[in-house]
Amino acid sequence: MSGIDKSNVSAILPLLPLQEGMLFHHIAEPDSQLYFEQIRLNISGVLDTRTLQSAWDKVVMNNDALRTVFRWKGIDNPVQVVLKKRELNVDVYDSTLDHPSLLSTLRSPNNICLESTPIQLSVLKHSESSYTIILCFHHIILDGWSSALLLKSLLDVYKTPDATMPLTASTSEIVEGWKKTDSDKATTWWREAVTSAEVNRPLPRSTELTDESKAVQI
Repeated sequence: MSGIDKSNVSAILPLLPLQEGMLFHHIAEPDSQLYFEQIRLNISGVLDTRTLQSAWDKVVMNNDALRTVFRWKGIDNPVQVVLKKRELNVDVYDSTLDHPSLLSTLRSPNNICLESTPIQLSVLKHSESSYTIILCFHHIILDGWSSALLLKSLLDVYKTPDATMPLTASTSEIVEGWKKTDSDKATTWWREAVTSAEVNRPLPRSTELTDESKAVQI
């Protein structure tokens, strides 16, 4: 596959149905923010970016999703390629020196690429004791619950480099588990579950990101 070292491939797997839907929307509207996610964590205290990079490297090695890229051009069915090793550098910016539009750039879905970098970790330095960690990713690889666990693991390993991270299911195991799912049983369950669901529930309104959030002391 173009741009991928075959010796560094751990697995080539089909997409789950939900992932296929997300990819469809991404191809149709590549500039859409529909499945572009961003989490910002304000840090109060001195942040050692080298230690953060080391912690990030360990988290990446422990999670297949962070070592996954996607291919769909020139093939019959899209696939996700899990790499054995993946270098994801933590980009560090100084808000006092870099262009003022930097934060807006990091908020853009164009900051990530499903074919090469579907997730990106950045650090924005405000002063020697104030930072913002910015995690940008496409929903095709992580959901909100997973991203929270991911950041917890990152901070745990940052504080305690020898900390043991919880084992995560491999992408291969997840795909195999989905293949064994009884679709008829699942359909029946969902039909029963939504019988008493609220109707005409308004959709949540889109709001602009603000810089107001609680700071984490490290």
